[in-house]
Amino acid sequence: MTKLNDTTRKLHISKLLKAKLGPHLDWVIPNIEDTVGPFDPTAFDNYNTEKQQAVDACVQKLNHLTDTDLLILIERPDEDPDEVVNAWTRFARRDIERLGRDPIPWYIGGFGHPDYVADFEYWAQSPYYSAHEALLLSVGVEPTHITEQDVSRFAQSIEQRKGLWEPLVYLVRRKQQFDRKFPPRIGSHRVRPVELFGWFEQVNLSIHPKFHSHYLTDKPPSDDVVSKPVKTDKREIDSICQLFVALSIEYYGYRTDNKRSPVPREITDLMAQMGIEMSEDTVRKYLRRGAKFLPSDWEPNKN
Repeated sequence: MTKLNDTTRKLHISKLLKAKLGPHLDWVIPNIEDTVGPFDPTAFDNYNTEKQQAVDACVQKLNHLTDTDLLILIERPDEDPDEVVNAWTRFARRDIERLGRDPIPWYIGGFGHPDYVADFEYWAQSPYYSAHEALLLSVGVEPTHITEQDVSRFAQSIEQRKGLWEPLVYLVRRKQQFDRKFPPRIGSHRVRPVELFGWFEQVNLSIHPKFHSHYLTDKPPSDDVVSKPVKTDKREIDSICQLFVALSIEYYGYRTDNKRSPVPREITDLMAQMGIEMSEDTVRKYLRRGAKFLPSDWEPNKN
């Protein structure tokens, strides 16, 4: 009887797992950052649970195989009187097919995935952007990771009323804003930093905090372009957010653990009555920011 040492056996099992599970095997839940747009780190949980169950089942199956059976799978699949190969091929097939060909898309929890963040210093040195580059950089994503064709496809899915993850809906809606400001036309359309960042400030559009341009440094203001805004101190914003979330909890019954809370809509409706416009996404963003300062053992008053 063939006898494998522990190291060789582990190498064979690792090879078989990789062949069966492909890119799913090494996928881990990303530590995404709350930046611009929808943010839901729990969006990966269901996929991760199903993936881990499939991995654990395959590992357990392989660990119970004899050394001879492992060698048949690795070296001699044609010599298989006991149909070890067929049994391994059929094992957990439906569970793995349910995972899909590739792991779950990186953007479903939000745009703050560490592996797809833009090279902000590189882009800060650029004298102009394409409209697509400006769009992706505004949410903090390197433009090559989501192409213009991808965004067009996302827009078609919305038009056809197909289900689409919230970050993609947000991106398509922002694309519509960019198209109105920088209309698509034949040939290249260059967007200058002073024009782009002036528009961001003019309409109070939320952008990734690290997106900047060296071409705005020491530029004198002009009559037709809004100058680069003075950056507000982070501590001041944090203090305002803490005040905002405290008032929302006390007077609107805002619950920090309720992702579908109606409170942001109620606040924007109140602001609209006063002639002030602000998106629900912006309200949610600053509520989340203020809630981060609540003590870990804090609980809402249930009286």
